[in-house]
Amino acid sequence: MINSTVARQKEVSMKKWKYVVLSTALAVSSIAAVVSMLVAPHSLITHWVYIGMSAVGAVSAIASVNLLAGLGRKQAFALTSLQETLLERNLVVLKGNVNEEMAGYVRDCLLQLAARDNPPITVHITSGGGSVSVGLIIHDLLRLYPGKKTGVVIGRAESMAAIILQVCDLRQCTRNSFVLVHNMRTNNVEMDDLVDERKLKELKHEVITDQNKLYCILEGRTKKTRQVIAAACKEDCEMSAEEALDFGLIDEII
Repeated sequence: MINSTVARQKEVSMKKWKYVVLSTALAVSSIAAVVSMLVAPHSLITHWVYIGMSAVGAVSAIASVNLLAGLGRKQAFALTSLQETLLERNLVVLKGNVNEEMAGYVRDCLLQLAARDNPPITVHITSGGGSVSVGLIIHDLLRLYPGKKTGVVIGRAESMAAIILQVCDLRQCTRNSFVLVHNMRTNNVEMDDLVDERKLKELKHEVITDQNKLYCILEGRTKKTRQVIAAACKEDCEMSAEEALDFGLIDEII
């Protein structure tokens, strides 16, 4: 299923706003301390204001650094030792949700592979899908990789995972696995979008544009008509390995 990334976006947005608030507190505390010293440089009140505001500024600065460090950690995608070992064998494993973490993993893998003259790779896929926008980025990353790509479905390749599979030069599927294609779904819709005619029109345009991108990818690999592909996607068509082979979503069963 195509999942929304709105929760992640809200989390990052909230932390950014906290950083803004804390930075503002730091600036205000500094200004207050300077003003008090200029107005009454030798008064006892100025002395305590300076100490108090400096303390507030220090706390704000420390908290701001911690927040930025937390954001940085969440946006970093370091390969695990297992992923490094598999990559040495030219194996890229896509499992779980199609999200930013997966995109970062793919990017880092391809960078390392580029340093090794872009050898042939095998991409194992076990995924129920996820974000359309992120999935299209992963599709582009793999599409631009010049080495030969063999995609292997193990268990399932559903929704965006099935789209990512199509970028591989050779598409394989284990005998008991499934491939599913369907139309886009989104949970990233607010009430304002539904009651505002302009926003609703924009949302509809975005969904139709992205859906057409998916149709084009499926058309290019399956050689089916847009009408046939649209009908299969409308039915939430989960296909066995044999059905996926007949439809043109894979090249061979292993």
